[in-house]
Amino acid sequence: MTSSPTDQNFSVDLHGVVELLSNHLYSGPQVFLRELLQNAVDALTARAESGADGPGSAGGAAGEVSFQLSRLEGRPVISVTDEGLGLTREEAEMFMSVIGRSSKRDEIGMARESLIGQFGVGILSCFAVSDEITVTSQSASGGQPIRWTGRADGTWTVEDLAGSHAVGATVTLVARHGEDRFFDGGFVERHLRMYGELLDHRVWLRPEGQTPILISRDHDALTNPVAPVDEVMALGRDLLGFDPLDAFPLQAPVGQAQGVAYVLPHEPAPNTKRADRVYVKGMLVSAETDRLLPDWAFFVRCLVVSDGLHPTASREELHHDEVLADTRDQLGESLRAQMMRLAETDSARLGTLVQTHHLAMKALAIHDDDFLRLVVDWLPIESAEGRMSFGEFRTRHPVAGFTNTVDEFRQLAPIATAQGMGLLAGGYTHDVPLFVAASRLLDDFTADLVQVEDLFTGFGVLTEAEEAAIAPLVDAVAERIESFDVELAVRRFEPHETPALLAMDDTAFRLRSLRRTQSESADLFSNIVGSMTAGVDDAKPIFCLNIANPIVGRLVRIADDQALVTHSVEVLYLQALLMGHHPLQVSEAALLNTSLSAILDRATDAGAGTSEAGE
Repeated sequence: MTSSPTDQNFSVDLHGVVELLSNHLYSGPQVFLRELLQNAVDALTARAESGADGPGSAGGAAGEVSFQLSRLEGRPVISVTDEGLGLTREEAEMFMSVIGRSSKRDEIGMARESLIGQFGVGILSCFAVSDEITVTSQSASGGQPIRWTGRADGTWTVEDLAGSHAVGATVTLVARHGEDRFFDGGFVERHLRMYGELLDHRVWLRPEGQTPILISRDHDALTNPVAPVDEVMALGRDLLGFDPLDAFPLQAPVGQAQGVAYVLPHEPAPNTKRADRVYVKGMLVSAETDRLLPDWAFFVRCLVVSDGLHPTASREELHHDEVLADTRDQLGESLRAQMMRLAETDSARLGTLVQTHHLAMKALAIHDDDFLRLVVDWLPIESAEGRMSFGEFRTRHPVAGFTNTVDEFRQLAPIATAQGMGLLAGGYTHDVPLFVAASRLLDDFTADLVQVEDLFTGFGVLTEAEEAAIAPLVDAVAERIESFDVELAVRRFEPHETPALLAMDDTAFRLRSLRRTQSESADLFSNIVGSMTAGVDDAKPIFCLNIANPIVGRLVRIADDQALVTHSVEVLYLQALLMGHHPLQVSEAALLNTSLSAILDRATDAGAGTSEAGE
């Protein structure tokens, strides 16, 4: 014979629940102040929305919360009083004494969307700092005032009180031994300001024997798009801790969100995490969330207040849901629209912003065609003619070229300048995608990729007679540069003042860098680097002589002077390296001294001989 199963209620270990809340759900015990403030504000909101009135009220639902600091038998005490809806005895037994019970909170008006707390467990956070919670309350619906007392051992009592009590509730905590720091006046003030200074209700801190401190502050600057600029900027300085460069109002109807995006006064460091502040129904949810704005908006920090976003269970971050995703998109669109409007109405102001945050501007522009059209002319770029705005560059060069890397640009820049070609430096963050996007979108600008190997397509080739005349020099040069691991070419190109250049593509540059590192490293690391060079194609730089240059012409005429030609070629090779901004290897740096010394010796010897002959 088997017995029928019977339903049983779970037994809850209150100590275990409190430990779970303190150590895992919440960031720390200090959140008890937020929960006390939040419960008080919810009670005020519920009373105001219900229209309830009752004994002891002052003709309607008032709107103040008071934190009183005192001492009892030498122990610190916090008492939080609100003029909210209050509780009857039955309500206290139903909701205060059953952990997490929220299914019937709407029966007393405490489950509305307008309320901050919806989980019914926040009051338990007080057990992290106190062994006992006492709630004295008078319900707006009438009845006797009551006192509910909960203890950390899991027991509780509720009793009727004689006399009268103002409508609302007072929660009293006595500090547990070892937790006094959480009841310190400075600590309490700092955290109340952090959590609740943007609440619509007046919040007071009343240290015993001291002047009361008003915690809440006017925050109209966040929600009023025509608020005075000085008020908007002052609020940003106070709450975000920096002096903003500029500020833009934000709106996102889907999340009932409003706020301000404050422009950072300097470019943030790479990979810096966003640190935006978001307040839900006036209460701080996070002071460093990165979920409010798109990634491209890393040049601003924002303050946002919302009635429609959903906090996580800990109420210390925003819940990832469709509302948040849509709000993020709308806030980003709002910021973009403000900047587009600025481009049309105050280009100088936008120019200042772009100069400071051009990387972010470029990141946005390459993904947003409309934004690119508006800001591209203010973006700074590096060209063969120096640093300038993109607008100035494309006015000079409606048809231009750009490189993939900075090293290629350095090699090509002198040649491009001499030939009147507009050349843009690729290799800097976002620049190549920006050039491509601008070339695609703008009707009056075209840019194409230019690579080192394209150098020779525009160079003049030698005639048969020139090749025959220069052949002895080519043989002498080829013999000398064999140890440099480069290939030789002879062309005619502008500027004529450049006797030689060294052209190397990405592969050749990488191989040269690896070999330089290998030669300067200890044996073990040298072997490691050597194994890396084994996988790189054996691409060689091209050492190109300019036959149009007078120095090269003179070398042709003295090609039979092997020693002088050798040292001259060495100097031309080293000069070409330096012109291309290629670092000299150890052997090349040493060669520079010996070659110059040899040429100087020849020059001084020739001068001495001439002087003696004249005598």
